[in-house]
Amino acid sequence: MRFMSKVLAMALLCLLPACGHNEGPAQNEGPAADFYAAIYPAIRETGRSDMNEVLTATVQRRLACYENTFAFGDRLADCQSAYLLDILLAARSHIPSAPLLGECILSLKLCPIAYGMCRGELTAPDEAECIHREVQAIEHVLDNYWRGNTLPQRTF
Repeated sequence: MRFMSKVLAMALLCLLPACGHNEGPAQNEGPAADFYAAIYPAIRETGRSDMNEVLTATVQRRLACYENTFAFGDRLADCQSAYLLDILLAARSHIPSAPLLGECILSLKLCPIAYGMCRGELTAPDEAECIHREVQAIEHVLDNYWRGNTLPQRTF
């Protein structure tokens, strides 16, 4: 059963068509940095959920993968795919609602930027704080695109 879940999630990642989303920066507006600077305070306000430990471990695995993978293409193929799959499987098992999957995946790809922004702050937070900031970004995305959506009714 778990194998089938992974296969299904990988199929969704590979076959997902490119579609627009409301959370990312628009291409015809100002620089993307303005978007991230505006959304960063909202991410910092996001609280913890029961998924905190799972998401923290996922971020730590992503960072370890990035340390061992130097080619950008390999990072996308291996590290980012595993990162997204781990988050999707965790969300599937912890959140009993219907996600806006396309928008959610596109926004989850942006979450590591929160870690980078945290590392670039002048107060020089430690790595644990920046991992927590990326987890907050993931929680923010899940709040917007997964939690609270109604499950479709089955018709017989």
